Amino acid sequence: RAAGMADQNKKRDKSREWARRTRHKTSELDVGMRGFLVTCDTHLGRRALNDAIATLGAAVDTAQPERDTTDLGTVDIAQEISREAASLRDDAPFAAADVGCAGLEFVRDLRPQGSSPTPLALANAVCDSAREQGPLGARLVARLLPCQAVCKAKEAQIAEAVRTVLPPVLASLPRRPATFAVQFRQRYSAGLDKGKAIAEAAAAVAEALPGATVRLADPELCVVLETVRSLTCVCVVDRMAANCRYSLRLLREKAAGGAAGAAPGAAPGAVAAEAAPAAA
Repeated sequence: RAAGMADQNKKRDKSREWARRTRHKTSELDVGMRGFLVTCDTHLGRRALNDAIATLGAAVDTAQPERDTTDLGTVDIAQEISREAASLRDDAPFAAADVGCAGLEFVRDLRPQGSSPTPLALANAVCDSAREQGPLGARLVARLLPCQAVCKAKEAQIAEAVRTVLPPVLASLPRRPATFAVQFRQRYSAGLDKGKAIAEAAAAVAEALPGATVRLADPELCVVLETVRSLTCVCVVDRMAANCRYSLRLLREKAAGGAAGAAPGAAPGAVAAEAAPAAA
C-alpha cells in the first residue's frame, strides 16, 4: 500500500510540475511578431513583464466605449449572450515572448491586426498615466516602447518592415509629421552595420514623407531600431521627447518631483500644466 501511495504522489507531483511549466511557458521572439519592448531592472524581469501585461490589458479596457443600456427594450438578448460568450472564449490579448536578454522583455500583441487602440496609442496612454501619476503607471517597468514589427536584422528586411508599418501609423496621427529621426541600438549582435541600417530606414521614411527633414533633437516622428541577436524590433513613435523616450521611470520621477514642489492647496493640474511645455 505504501508503495502504491508513493507512486500516486509521484504522478501527482509530475502533473503539478507540468501544469506549472505550461502556465508559465512563453514563446521566443520571432519574425512577424508585434507588441511592446519592456525595459526593466534585471532582477525584476518576470514581475515587470506581468506588470506590463496587466497594465496594457487595463489600458485596453479603459479605451473600450461603455455599452449603452439605457434602452433595454431594444436589446437583443440572444445577441448579447452570444457576444458575452465570445468574449469569454477569446484568449488574452497579450502574452510574453522570450528575448534572451537580461533586463529586456517583450509583450506580444495577440489582437487582430488593425485592432484599436493601436500599440502606439496604448504606449502613449500608459505614458500619460505615468506623467499624471495615474493607475496605468506600470511601477516595475522602466521603459515601454511600442513595436509594430519584428524582422531579421538585415538592412533590406529592416527597410521593408519600415515601409510596411509606416502607412497605418501615419494614418493614425492627427497631422502629418514634418520632421523625423532614426535611432539604433543593438544587443548581442555584431553582424549588422549601424550606418547602413539607419540609412536604409531613413530612406524608407523619406519615401513615405516627401519633404520631411531630419531632426535628431525633437522629431515629430521617430523610428527606433532595437536589434537583439539576429532580430530587429521596428518601433515607430510620435512623442519621443514629450514622453521622455518612453521612459516610464523618468515620467514617474518628474511627476513625483512636480507634486512635491507644488504649493500646499494647489490644484493637481496646475503643476502638470506648467511642466508639459518643458517636457515637449
